[in-house]
Amino acid sequence: MPIETQKVATTDPDAAFRALNDIYAPERPMSFSKTPQRAPHFEMTANQIDGIHTARIRHTLNARCLTPPFEGVVGAGILLSGRMQWTRGSEQLRFSAGTVGRFPMNEAWEADASGMDCAVLRVPLTSVERVAEEYAGITSAQLRFDGMSPVSEAAAVQWRDLTAYIHRTVSAPGDQWDNPLVLGQLADLVCATALAVFPNTSLSISHPTAPGEVAPAALRRAVAFIEDHADQPMTLSDIAGAAGTTGRAVQSAFRRHYDTTPMAYLRQVRLERAHRDLQAADPTAGATVAGIAARWGFTKAARFTEFYRQSFGVSPSRTLRT
Repeated sequence: MPIETQKVATTDPDAAFRALNDIYAPERPMSFSKTPQRAPHFEMTANQIDGIHTARIRHTLNARCLTPPFEGVVGAGILLSGRMQWTRGSEQLRFSAGTVGRFPMNEAWEADASGMDCAVLRVPLTSVERVAEEYAGITSAQLRFDGMSPVSEAAAVQWRDLTAYIHRTVSAPGDQWDNPLVLGQLADLVCATALAVFPNTSLSISHPTAPGEVAPAALRRAVAFIEDHADQPMTLSDIAGAAGTTGRAVQSAFRRHYDTTPMAYLRQVRLERAHRDLQAADPTAGATVAGIAARWGFTKAARFTEFYRQSFGVSPSRTLRT
């Protein structure tokens, strides 16, 4: 799948504002006001692939922006340098270098910026809702985000690290985007991190146990579907559909019988397949840990190594060498 890239470089403030509206507010444009300057510089590089959006925005403008709600997306900006302030109702977020701010989704807001360098990462709300249901067991109607700041400084660090990683990944040349597992796992990583980093109801809501029992045959169908299609993109809805039951019911059955979730079970199956491939691979013929991990949807080397050590007690590189 090709990456869509847009680049803008201009000293015309009106052209800069049009470019921002074209990408971020095509239907309900943002309203800008600016302080007169001589030839202010504006530069933006934006990448989009299957819903994952990254952007690096640098400018020397002194400007204020009245922004409509960013409906349908979950994302955040990180100030790398310069000055920025966001105001939403009575909430105000003053940025310094490294500050993370989530874009408001449910009401208009105001942004003031001066000479800023900012990194943006966002994904569709529908993708975040799906991951919330698959991993946290809550419906889209139950999911709500609140507040612009991360839940803690550790969470802010997590989002900064993720943003840097995603920006590097989507900018790197290569054919990794031809593997749908890689792309799906990358998008799910962004969604899951957003749910962990920013205040939302998945962090606090209590989940009632799904009523009814899943028949043994339905559970066997779910397991067989995971085993047979582990090399393909998969959601909880896919597993539940194969089992002939609901997502909540299949989650309850996996917890009861396997003490895990369907998606964690899938991850373990993929780890075992990667383990098998590492054992059979020949490093002298060009086989690499990264290549095998990516084949099974693990795009972040450190996380793959962590999961692998937990499951097999050794590093994946050692398995490959021996």
